Amino acid sequence: KLRQRRQQVGRVVRDETSVQLRDWSNRQNKANRNRDVALEEYETAFVSHREAQKWLQLAQEWNVTNDCFHIWHRGAFGTINGLRLGSEV
Repeated sequence: KLRQRRQQVGRVVRDETSVQLRDWSNRQNKANRNRDVALEEYETAFVSHREAQKWLQLAQEWNVTNDCFHIWHRGAFGTINGLRLGSEV
């Protein structure tokens, strides 16, 4: 009778231990998946940020006025797109 009780308790302990191990394993797997997703999102955001910084740096070098208007001079007169500014005195 005592031997049967010990065997029964041993089975219960093994079953409980296996349930706990399975539970911890599932938690670990879920944590690993969450970490992988977060890392992938971080890497995507980092690459997007780096690309945006490159575009910003390029845009800061643009001179819109020079692209829209050809500002120059013809003798003593300034010109915009070939049109003379000012008058002769």
